[in-house]
Parts: sequence; C-alpha cells; structure tokens
Amino acid sequence: MDFDHVHFFVEEAAISAQWFAQRLNLQWLGGLRRNGVRTEYLANGGVRVALSSAFEPHNSVATYLTQHPPGVGDLAFQVEDLSASIRCAIANGATLIQPTQRQGPVQWAIVSGYQNALQHTLIENKSDRSFWDWVIPELNPLVANDFGRIDHSVLNVPLGELQSAIAWYQSVFGLQARQQFQIQTPNSGLCSQVLVHPSGPVCLPINEPTCPNSQIHEFLLHHRGPGIQHLALSTHDLLTTVPQLRRQGLHFLPVPADYYFNIRSQISPQFPLPWSAIAEAEILLDCPDPQSSATLLQIFTQPIFGQPTFFFELIERRAQAQGFGERNFQALFEAIEAEQLRRTQALA
Repeated sequence: MDFDHVHFFVEEAAISAQWFAQRLNLQWLGGLRRNGVRTEYLANGGVRVALSSAFEPHNSVATYLTQHPPGVGDLAFQVEDLSASIRCAIANGATLIQPTQRQGPVQWAIVSGYQNALQHTLIENKSDRSFWDWVIPELNPLVANDFGRIDHSVLNVPLGELQSAIAWYQSVFGLQARQQFQIQTPNSGLCSQVLVHPSGPVCLPINEPTCPNSQIHEFLLHHRGPGIQHLALSTHDLLTTVPQLRRQGLHFLPVPADYYFNIRSQISPQFPLPWSAIAEAEILLDCPDPQSSATLLQIFTQPIFGQPTFFFELIERRAQAQGFGERNFQALFEAIEAEQLRRTQALA
C-alpha cells in the first residue's frame, strides 16, 4: 500500500492552483470541468496534487465545503488487490462512495475515511504509468522533479477518539502500530500513534489533544471535526529547496531560539553537519541513532489556507533515516503552540 495522490477541496481551484505552482513549485498539468466540479492537476516528482472546487451543488466537493474549510477531501492509496481492499473496508465499517471504475489496466473505487471526515480513493494499477496518465490522458507531461513522494500524512481526531481512530484504520486498511509519542508543554499536549502498512510505505500518524486549549483542539475547532492536519513531502536537498521556496513567498514556522544549541549538544561530533546553513534555513534536525550517520531534516510551513488548519512538512531522510525524531516532534509542537499564542494575543 502506498500513497498515490492527495485531493484538496477548495473554494476556487484555479486560484489555489496558482498558489501551489508559485509557492511550492508544483507543475500545472491541466484542468477539467466535470459533474459540477472544476479540478486542477499539479505534480512535482512523485508528489501529485488535485485541487477541486464546485460550481454546482450536490457533489462531494460542495458537501465537504459546507462542513469544513478548504482541506484534504481525499487521500488516495495504491493497493495490490482492489476487490479485496473494498471487501475488507466495507466489512469493517467503511462506506462505498463510488463503485469500481476501470480504464485500461487501472481500476479504482472510493470509500469513506474515519468518521466520514474525508474519503479514500483506492487504486489498483498494474502498469508502469501513473493513475492520472490512464484516466486523464490529456494532461501535460511532467518534468519537475524537486520532490520524491508523500512521506506521511497526519490525521487529527478529538479528545477521546485516538483509540477508535487507530482501530478503524487497522481494521479497514490493515495498518499497524509503530511509534507512539506523548508531547507535553506547560500549556498543552498531544498523544500520537504512528500507523504503517506492513507491505508498503504508507505512514499515517494520528494525533489526539490532551486538553481543550491544545493546538490539536484548535485545528479541530476551525476544521469543524477530524481531518488531515498536514502532509510531509520528501525532498532530495532540503538545504537548497527551503531558501528557494522562501524566495517564492512560502512561509515557514520559526524555530525556537535555543533549539540549535540544545540539539548540537545531543548529536555526536563524529558526523559533521552544515550547522550554519541548517540554522540559517531554520530546519529541524535529528539523528535517530547517535552512532549512525542517518539524519532527519524537517521544516513546516505556516497554515496554507485562511484558518489555522492544514500545513505542509518538507522532509529529507539522509542515509535512510527512519521515524520522525521525537526531539523534532517536541520542537514542532512548541513552534505551533507559539504561533497559536500569537494568534490568540492578536485577537485579544
């Protein structure tokens, strides 16, 4: 099981497509108007993004936007056996939204996600070409190659629902529990369980707030229920990518002032790192194994829509670094909490 693409439901697809192209370097491949929905398609390397807006009522995009602000409406997965995946999903509580469709060697269907907060397109593709190449052959060819793939996606759920969300994705898609995090600051905290697929790179951490003033609760309040908080896009060279995207107007979360002093004291000096460049770019860094050169580099954007909901993570895994880096997770939480406090003070 792997990620195929992510589908955002937005107010104006054409305007959002311009933002994704200008800020994130995603290449515009083309657009379609179909069944009351306008969809723009963009990609870069292994990252594929669809943006849809509704110009007629009574479709999934229009329905989503009456219940939520713009965000991830569909997280699409590649599966080995579509028929078996559908049977398992329905047997364990998912709803079949769109029955199986076929185009050449590709077949797909759509099922509901947890609490109907989003949907999942399931794709069986036995060819070397992408799903979009078969179902939308009129799209422009892809030439951009800054990103590798979707590394992971994070789902936020309300207080008290973490275990039920874990159980849902375990039973419906066969995901298995891996890392678990508990982050706490003087003001708030979260619990997080990482889920992975046993025979594919899908990774889905699920977050639950520990108190009503948590940043996770703030997301849930503005998103009006559970939903995808962020997507991590893998990059080949984060130290080059981040300054370039900053010049193009992409805004990132600032890093706490003492972060680099603390992190340098925890990482072995036998693995030299470009600390000045890392600090100047405000990139988070972790070495999951102090005796290994495996290094995890991460940075997080500000929320990309009008409300403090969805944001992107850019991630580089050097020497096949695994996991997420617990120190980075803590630093991220504190950075988002600081932004949350600034928003609260600005409204006071």
